[in-house]
Amino acid sequence: MAQNIYDTAEFFTEYSRLPRSVHGLDGAPEWPTLRGLVGDVKDQHILDLGCGFGWFARWAVQEGHAQTVLGIDLSENMLRRARDETQKAGIGEGIITYSCRNLEEVTLSELQYNLAYSSLALHYLPNEPLKRLLGQVFKSLVSGGKFVFSIEHPVASAPFDAFWKMGEDGRVYWPLNQYWDEGLRVTNWLAPGVRKYHRTVDTYLTYLIDAGFVLRAFKEAWEGLDLRPKLEEKGEAHRPYFLLVAVTKP
Repeated sequence: MAQNIYDTAEFFTEYSRLPRSVHGLDGAPEWPTLRGLVGDVKDQHILDLGCGFGWFARWAVQEGHAQTVLGIDLSENMLRRARDETQKAGIGEGIITYSCRNLEEVTLSELQYNLAYSSLALHYLPNEPLKRLLGQVFKSLVSGGKFVFSIEHPVASAPFDAFWKMGEDGRVYWPLNQYWDEGLRVTNWLAPGVRKYHRTVDTYLTYLIDAGFVLRAFKEAWEGLDLRPKLEEKGEAHRPYFLLVAVTKP
């Protein structure tokens, strides 16, 4: 059964304080790079998987001039705010639709969307439900349709003890272990007991290829990221945080 931690009070309160929760896409450093992968969405029909507060859905309509967006999320807390913000933005009813559904079980209409998008959601799904979802996304896209998504990088998700370490020489390092041991990871991120699933890069790419997708872009960093390592500091220069991927349906 999918974990709906976003509807627990402690986690939701802490999540709502994150820069990306307060400032939306402007608070997500990876957004400019994802924006480039998304491309032109004018007049498109879009699917937003794990839509959260609806930031991408509203951007797609207000700035990208998309025709319609369907946002799917498991959390009623997230969708309640998404609906409120969409109403405040004056976006007409039916242009953006929010639906409370479990991505592990969702069934999508065939040949319905030009673009599917997902931000930091797919690593919450176990292997078999993820493979099923990718099949549904492939089915739902028109020929030439695009799927753009971000996930937690497997280098970040692999360790069972996923915390920065400091050596005796004062240098910070990330403990990359258990990389090949795929499966559940329980972390204390914003609240205790958050369940995520670790997969290798190999597995992610294999699932996409098996679903029928063609790889178009694969990025481990985002625009403007300083990749010079600062040996005494934690940060992106020591290891990747996210994978940003774009695939298409032939």
